Amino acid sequence: MKIRVFHSVDDNVVPVRGSQDMFQALMKAKGETPKVVEDQRKIVYSSADGSIKYTEYKKGGHNAWDRALREPDLLPWVFVGP
Repeated sequence: MKIRVFHSVDDNVVPVRGSQDMFQALMKAKGETPKVVEDQRKIVYSSADGSIKYTEYKKGGHNAWDRALREPDLLPWVFVGP
């Protein structure tokens, strides 16, 4: 199963900790340490095969979906796969 999660660190409606905990639980279930890629606006954590990805935006509040929908790899990931 493919899983993609997006969250902003500064979300003041839904605490980011829930997404962080869920991703860590998924990695633990797979027995993996996530691959981490960081730039100025986000950190992307992913499983070795790319089937599970968690993108954490450094800013964006509760509106992470706007940035998520602009991610160039999102639609190919959904429809083609990792």
